[in-house]
Amino acid sequence: MTEQSTIKTYPHKEEDIKYEKEIKDAIKKLPLEQRFQAIALNNYILMRKQLDGEVESQIQDIVRKFNKLQAPLMNQINEIVGGKRAPTDAEVGQAKEYLTAEEAGQVEANLNSEPISEYWFKVLTSCVKLSEDIFETDHALLKHVTQIETISEDEGEHFTIKFHFSPNEYIENEFLSVRFVMLDDQEFERTEGTEIKWKEGKDITKKTITKKQKNKKTGKTRSITKTVDADSFFNFFKTITPKGDAEDNDDEDEEGGDEDAEKLAINFNIALTLQEEIVPYHLEYYLGLRIGDEDMDDDDLGDIDEEDEDDEDDDEDEGPGHKHGKNCAHGHGKKGGKGAGAGAGAGAEGKQECKQQ
Repeated sequence: MTEQSTIKTYPHKEEDIKYEKEIKDAIKKLPLEQRFQAIALNNYILMRKQLDGEVESQIQDIVRKFNKLQAPLMNQINEIVGGKRAPTDAEVGQAKEYLTAEEAGQVEANLNSEPISEYWFKVLTSCVKLSEDIFETDHALLKHVTQIETISEDEGEHFTIKFHFSPNEYIENEFLSVRFVMLDDQEFERTEGTEIKWKEGKDITKKTITKKQKNKKTGKTRSITKTVDADSFFNFFKTITPKGDAEDNDDEDEEGGDEDAEKLAINFNIALTLQEEIVPYHLEYYLGLRIGDEDMDDDDLGDIDEEDEDDEDDDEDEGPGHKHGKNCAHGHGKKGGKGAGAGAGAGAEGKQECKQQ
């Protein structure tokens, strides 16, 4: 792929071609004296759409350029957080702004290379946008995260999220990664995740449930134990390949395809949060200065508490069958499908939000 994106002539996407045909068919139905005006107006609109595509292409080129410039900075950050080296004199050159007079004489003695304990755990769990995706059962393993990487490939065509871990009682892996494979115009096709090598009895993505079954003939009851999927942040690292368009599948495949597409949308929202919030603003989360939803202030948070109480009442009316479905206010069920390349602020057209409503 060349350094500069190839600017495509609008329309080139199938859905845009279909939509432009609808516009053309609608114009044909106008009275003749209005039809020429509509044709002229549509020509100008087509030119504007073409310019929009050229602007987007240039934005993506700029994002890719700055992603490359930012990559070395993240490497230095991870070295300090992970205790691979002590901060240098140059890096703490402005230390006096943060120190008392007494502390200023103790700089050299305190330039240690110890890892910052549970740094990324505190960062991740301080982010409101990830609050529904991180569960208490995830905490112990997340405390072993030593490094988080966002890796851009093919000039931003695909990207990978990679978590590194210190030795722990849960997994054999030294790192877990998930690669987001994208189609034309940044539409996601699938994810390719690391196979997690769980230590015996430590798989937090599974849980054991017991059900009672009654024999219709004898009336006797027996207990059946089985293992099922459990909610966990680490489902983010699973491979997901949606089964394709519903038109090409029977009812059972259609349901499975919808479920996979929903999981893909959830995981993309997590990836976007990691790229655009966690990686660029990690220290602010660690210090407790950022919550991950910058549109909220304290008054807004208070309002949310009241709204949550109302929602609980609504849930009672809906009955026990209410779940987070496709139209859930949290947005997890929405088929976002489009996204940004790796790195903070990557991608404009496909940029999506996963803020909790």
